Amino acid sequence: MSDSNQIETIFQALLGRAPLPHEVQAYESLQESPQVLGLRLMESREFRRRAVLGAFSAGATQWVCAEIRDGLRIWADLMDVGVSAGAIADNWEPAETAFILSILRKGGTFIDIGAHIGWFTILGAHKVGPEGRVYAFEPRPAIFERLRASVEANGFQDRCILHCAALSDTAGTVSMATFSREFNSGHAVMVSGTIPEDASLVEDIPTIVLDGLAWDRRIDLIKIDVEGAEALVLRGGRALLLRDRPIIVSEFFPMWLRKVSLVSPDEFMTFLKGLGYRVFELASHGIGREIHALERNRSFDEDYYTNIVALTDAHIDQYLLRPLDGRVQAYEAALARLEGEAHAHEAELARLRAERTAEQAAHEAEARAHEAELVRLRAECAAERVVREGEARVHEAALAQLRAGQDAERAGRETILEGLKAELAAEKAAYARQAETLAQREAELQGLQGRTENRVQQIARENSALMAQLRTLHEQKAALAAQSEALQASNIWRACMVLMRVGRRVPAPVRKLSVRSAKLGWWSATGQLPQRWRAWQQIRRRGGLTVVAPQPALPAPVADPAGELARWAGRRGPVALIVDDRWPEPDRDSGSLDAVNLIRNLISMGFEVVFGVASDLIQDERYRDGLAALGVRLVPQNGSAQVQRYIEENRDVFTLVILVRFNCGGALFELVRYNCPDARIIFNTVDLYFLREQRAALLSGDRDALEQAGRTRDREEWLVGHADLTIVVSETEKEILSTAVPRAPVLLQPLVRDIVPPAAPFSARRGVGFVGGFAHQPNLDAIRWFLAEIWPLVRRQCPDLTFSIVGSHLPDGIARPEDGVTYLGPIDDLHAWFETLRASVAPLRFGAGAKGKVASSLASGLPCVLSTVAAEGMNLVDGENVLIADTPEMFADRVVALASDEGLWQRMSAAALDMARQQFSHQANRRGLHEALIKMGVPVPDVFPGSDVIQPG
Repeated sequence: MSDSNQIETIFQALLGRAPLPHEVQAYESLQESPQVLGLRLMESREFRRRAVLGAFSAGATQWVCAEIRDGLRIWADLMDVGVSAGAIADNWEPAETAFILSILRKGGTFIDIGAHIGWFTILGAHKVGPEGRVYAFEPRPAIFERLRASVEANGFQDRCILHCAALSDTAGTVSMATFSREFNSGHAVMVSGTIPEDASLVEDIPTIVLDGLAWDRRIDLIKIDVEGAEALVLRGGRALLLRDRPIIVSEFFPMWLRKVSLVSPDEFMTFLKGLGYRVFELASHGIGREIHALERNRSFDEDYYTNIVALTDAHIDQYLLRPLDGRVQAYEAALARLEGEAHAHEAELARLRAERTAEQAAHEAEARAHEAELVRLRAECAAERVVREGEARVHEAALAQLRAGQDAERAGRETILEGLKAELAAEKAAYARQAETLAQREAELQGLQGRTENRVQQIARENSALMAQLRTLHEQKAALAAQSEALQASNIWRACMVLMRVGRRVPAPVRKLSVRSAKLGWWSATGQLPQRWRAWQQIRRRGGLTVVAPQPALPAPVADPAGELARWAGRRGPVALIVDDRWPEPDRDSGSLDAVNLIRNLISMGFEVVFGVASDLIQDERYRDGLAALGVRLVPQNGSAQVQRYIEENRDVFTLVILVRFNCGGALFELVRYNCPDARIIFNTVDLYFLREQRAALLSGDRDALEQAGRTRDREEWLVGHADLTIVVSETEKEILSTAVPRAPVLLQPLVRDIVPPAAPFSARRGVGFVGGFAHQPNLDAIRWFLAEIWPLVRRQCPDLTFSIVGSHLPDGIARPEDGVTYLGPIDDLHAWFETLRASVAPLRFGAGAKGKVASSLASGLPCVLSTVAAEGMNLVDGENVLIADTPEMFADRVVALASDEGLWQRMSAAALDMARQQFSHQANRRGLHEALIKMGVPVPDVFPGSDVIQPG
């Protein structure tokens, strides 16, 4: 029996909840085993409803080794409502089971084709005994292992020969479709073309033929359960059937016969009869009616199904005619016995009739006696009535007296009622007084409300005044910024820079003493010395300085610059330092692809490139090794502090410093400018972060995020204004920066892609795809919006269209195979994946910069449907070289058009290639960087040499 812990475990596993107290008591009282309890719950409406609503993930299993009849054991799946459930309940295919066990004998030979978990294999092996043999065939490897485990659990390895293969009329391989959402692992069919709806595919299953095996024993019985492949199995075993004439028990499922074996039901029956068999239905009582011929042109229902038995004349004589003769003789003997019993029953009936007549006469005599008794009772009742009427008159007199007493009591209650009414009137008067008090308080509240409104208006006026002051402060800030820029452009500032460089060559103690002497001299000349002296004494008494506001800390000079520079003694040319928040991952995202191309361009110009990661991001070491293989020097340790220390230790080495992203490399700008005053600094935006944050905040309506975007904009524009050069990847970003920071040098570096014309024709392509890294929020937002709002509209028009996703860090649960969506993860060959698609999509709702996913798609001649944000700054034209849409309906219509109209696809593919050849030129990218470095005064060759540029995949 199941205890309370087992009951709770089974409830949680099957129904997803704990049992109620009365359920625990009820199931404990039944004293059932855990297997029987589990089966009972699986047959409940609640379990079925959870399966229909998808509470169990498709393909989920829960295997147990269960005990069945005769102490045998079998491995069954508790989540399977088909074979496993029937096996545990000992009622799987009862008619077929009873017939097979009635045929098998000790020492016999039985073939189980479509053995599944081994129900018929185990029962058959038990029946034929150690001298018999059972040959079992199961094609699916996962189910085959459970079949093997069931055989081993019963110790039948010596009498069972198992084959993990499918039987057919030819040897080779085949694919099988399974239907995990049915929770019936027994339903699996061979497929050669279109996969059935909601099916999963198991490929490369070997097929063998019965006649291809060596049979050293006579076969007595063959059972076939192969979901429509019965005709293929029998054609492959024709020689064996003609040799041994075994009994055949098979499924008869016309719909699957047509789909899998490609034969009609009539052709199947004709084949059996051609081998000398007569076909009968297998009914619940055993062999049923003979099927002489199927009706011509009969249209079977799709769910029509039965089991058949194919017998030779010898089998019919053994299992039908001789048993029938014995049953007829038994029926005749029983009929004679029944006739004798009928004569005895007639004699008994005559006796009973005589007894009934005598009993009826006795009853009539009793009735007459009862009538006399009734007359006597009526007389007694009349006398009783007279007595009762006298008692009633006495009761009426008592009632009158009682009513008089009630009248007196009523008068007393009325007196009490009058007193209560008087009290109620007093309460009403008190309530009126309270109402008057409440009215007075309401008047006071209205007065207070008026004063509050006046105060609010006053605060509004004060706020307006403060806003005016804030605008004045912004104007002053802009004026100071202009003065600062003018100062930096002045001859005085350049002269000071020369002095600062000279000062760095002076030893630190001397420099410190000189600075203090200059300060003392200045304070003495301007009369500040007494005030400064008093302030210094106050600080000494307090014990130290108080920091008024945070200031950027400048690092101390290196104690031994010569020792730090020793490692660079053999360098061949100028040194370029690149600082980013990660090693480039060119197989994962477009930005990394551009980063590696930049490194290769610098190397080709004669630079020694150093790369530092100013973050603690954990990455695959192969990306670090990939940079080292290019000849790049690597900062030994990752992290902002480690990169800062590296810059301080090697500050006189760097000719060019490229700071990537405002919040990573940009955070080190002041440190680099202080330590490396002779180096040129390039700020690589990747894309404008403030633009991305601003659009995301406007989309979500988050005011705090919008304020953060403003702070990001201030920092990015400051970096652009103070850097020697800023790199952007789109025309839109260049225009924004030209307006915000007019005098800042900005270089447009278009994306670099190899142009690879498409090879696969339209007819060979099937799906739609999206590529992007999902640690990047715009990509994650885009894929969620596309799958929630756009993809259902596409599937409604094109249900066979599939959608595949490429990229890293996609959260679980977004890609659902049942919706036609597949997540491939990062891939090495992006172009090969493009060759399988009819369109790519870029449904970005916010972000900034040129989109590498769009550039890669167009460079492969793959038409792209994208949003306005994704098309920004790339000189793309809607309807000419891309299709642009910003609403779910319009986006879905354009995806469907590209996926179904070959003429439109050809036109857009050719236009995409032309656009890519013009926009993503390697030579223009390299030439622009080379010219910008020359203008900055960086020592590079006057003639730019050729260089290799990597491409995706």
